[in-house]
Amino acid sequence: MMRIGGSDEFAGPRITRRLAAAGTLMQVPVLDHLIVGGDGRYFSFKEGGLL
Repeated sequence: MMRIGGSDEFAGPRITRRLAAAGTLMQVPVLDHLIVGGDGRYFSFKEGGLL
């Protein structure tokens, strides 16, 4: 999982919000944020209702 500065805090939602805000500022929509595991599993922030 993506971590910030070695802490135990999962960084995905916070980074996704910041990317979406930056995209809005630059008029470039962020359509989704995917986290892909080595075993073929993935998490879509859009499908999960977090984007």
